[in-house]
Parts: sequence; C-alpha cells; structure tokens
Amino acid sequence: MPHVSVITRTKNRLLFLARSILSVQQQGYQDWEIVIVNDGGDAAALEQLLSQVPDVVRRKIAVVHHDTSKGRWAAANAGLRASRGDLVVIHDDDDSWHEAFLETMVAVLDCQPPSVAGVVCHTQYIDEVVFDGTVARKSVRPFNNWVQNVTLFRMASRNFIPPISFLYRARLHEELGPYREELPVLGDWDFYMRVLSRFEIQLVPRVLANYHLRPSDAGEQWGNSVAAGLQSHVMVEAHILNALLRQDLAEGKVGLGTIANLAYDLRELRENASVTTGHVTELLKAMTPPR
Repeated sequence: MPHVSVITRTKNRLLFLARSILSVQQQGYQDWEIVIVNDGGDAAALEQLLSQVPDVVRRKIAVVHHDTSKGRWAAANAGLRASRGDLVVIHDDDDSWHEAFLETMVAVLDCQPPSVAGVVCHTQYIDEVVFDGTVARKSVRPFNNWVQNVTLFRMASRNFIPPISFLYRARLHEELGPYREELPVLGDWDFYMRVLSRFEIQLVPRVLANYHLRPSDAGEQWGNSVAAGLQSHVMVEAHILNALLRQDLAEGKVGLGTIANLAYDLRELRENASVTTGHVTELLKAMTPPR
C-alpha cells in the first residue's frame, strides 16, 4: 500500500497532465500512487498519453473516468474514494512541485502528533501562457511567503493555502466529511476551516510548491479557477460565509460563522484602509509644491 495518494483532477489538458505526472515522478520520495480523475475528458486520448509513461510509473497510476463532468470537488471526492494512502494531497494537472516536496512534507507530518492534521509549505506563483502547443513561463513571484503559522481566524478571512501545497491525513474525511460537491469553487477553503475547527495545520517554511497561473482570457481549457472565475469566487465566498453565520444563529451560539464573518470583514477593512492611505499619500504629494 502506498503511503501517499496524489489526486490529480484533469479534463482535456494533456499538455499540463504530462507535466504534473513528471512533477510527481521526479520526487525524491517514491512511496506514492497517483489517482487521476478524468472529469469528462477524452478517455482514449488520456489513455494514449499514459501508454507513453514508463512502466515503473504507469503501475503506480490509477485512473477514474467520468463520462460527463461532475465538477472539481466531485472529482476530488472520486479520487479520495479510489485512493489507498494514509496521506493525501491534491496535485491538479496544471501545478507542480519542487523535487523535495514529498520527502520534506512526509517527514514533517509523520513525526507530528494526531492533533496535527496536515502540513503546508510556502508556494510561489508561476505566470505562464500557452502558445502553439507549448507552455511558456513569463515570471515567478511569491504567493504566501508572509505566512508564519496557520490559524483558524486567519484562514476564515481568506484562503491562502492552494491544494498543491497541502499534505494531510486521509482519515480526516472520515471525521469531517468529503469536499462539498455543490461548491463550484472554494471547496478547499471550506474544508480548511472545518479542519482548523478541530485540528492544527503545521507550516513548513520552504517554497516547495508552484501555483501556475494563466491570463483570465485564456479560456475554459487553459484558465485557472481563480484567474478565470473571480466573480464566481466572490459569490461563493458570500454563500459560505452566510451559511456558516446562519448555522450560528440557528444554534444560538458564537461559532465559526461569527468568527469567519468578523475575520473576513476585518481583512477587507484593513485592505481598503491601506488603499485609501495610498491614495491620500499620492494626493498630498501632488498638492505639495516643488522646492
């Protein structure tokens, strides 16, 4: 039985899928399996790609085919049901790892007490474009290198953990339930808040994960859920926050819904205040006569 199950969601993005398989294949730590969930994509084309993968790697890959697309979180849950590892991580088809990701993260998580549900590393953005069948890197920039620890209050204010950077204990889903399939996006944010309501997440302060981004006009095939669906994220954020607060109200308590809504509003106030301060500073500079 593999120790780590790597779940890869994909749909007709063989260019990215080949890169993600290579990302796992090149890990220094090798006690893993890959569970590919083909969420309504061309099954024959995917199998053709896998036929070109070396046998030693292909034997460690399982594939779940969906005849029609069921959505990203239904795909994640399908991958979980097919997985066998004690630890799990979602490695989507368009992201990648540093070659020391699994070796480092598994070593840290394996020595933690049961109260620590998972480990997360720092992540960097890789801006890229797809042109004529190839992927071209444009720039690399930090994503969450400011994170020093992972708290429920901070997580409630915004999601700062991309799935590619989070290795966690598979048994969590037995205690907390699966990902919420009705959410088009932010199923990870909802899950992280459920995790942190009961457990700890340990930070590994190293950049070991790459979150690849394409322009918002890249289209459905090449776009990211964040870059291509900002408005959807805003709407789902409101849905999650309202549902949590309504649950608090129904139970007559101050709980996660109250905390999440306070944290979210405080973050927005802080960010808006920073923008306003910047505008005032620029205005004062413009009004100050030259010496």
